[in-house]
Amino acid sequence: MLSALCRRALPLFLLPVALSATACGGASPKTMVTVQSADRQPRMEFAGLRLLMPATDVKAWASKSSFTHNVDDGGGVKQTASIQPHNHPVRRYELKFENSRLISLTVHYVAGDPKRADFRKHYALKRKRLDGTWVMTDSDRQTVVMVNRGGSQLVAVHTGQASNRNEVDAMFELFFKEKADERPAVPVSDPKAGDAHL
Repeated sequence: MLSALCRRALPLFLLPVALSATACGGASPKTMVTVQSADRQPRMEFAGLRLLMPATDVKAWASKSSFTHNVDDGGGVKQTASIQPHNHPVRRYELKFENSRLISLTVHYVAGDPKRADFRKHYALKRKRLDGTWVMTDSDRQTVVMVNRGGSQLVAVHTGQASNRNEVDAMFELFFKEKADERPAVPVSDPKAGDAHL
């Protein structure tokens, strides 16, 4: 089980993944696969939505697709929303905005597909957890992505732009054993870089 401190530090959308760990530090090194690969651009697009997308664009996309949603494009510092597609491979999107930009999303697919984690080859650091969840991040630690074992759920977070640095630090320590002073400096990057589709 996670310690109370770790539970407080992690955002709610990460708790289901984190609770599968043996402790706040995650699984033991003997039971976790860690892979380093060449530096690549961070992945930004997932199931039609792009991290850092303005709330106005997300609302327009959902409305144009005739999806049920509660996205407010009026701005605000923080906002949570959801999109419910119809006749679509995605059952539901859960979204978190900061300063009217999409900071994180959880995609719940209608059907699982383990191949959804195949794009991990484009990430500099990835780990397979005890429960089969793949957790990955790019070389600049701008994004963290998780895909569960069956490929029925994907969580993507733009850690470079998230305002709660305590949550970000807890995430990297839990999933990658990296403390804040051990991570690469966060560069200013183009949010349209690293386009990929899933």
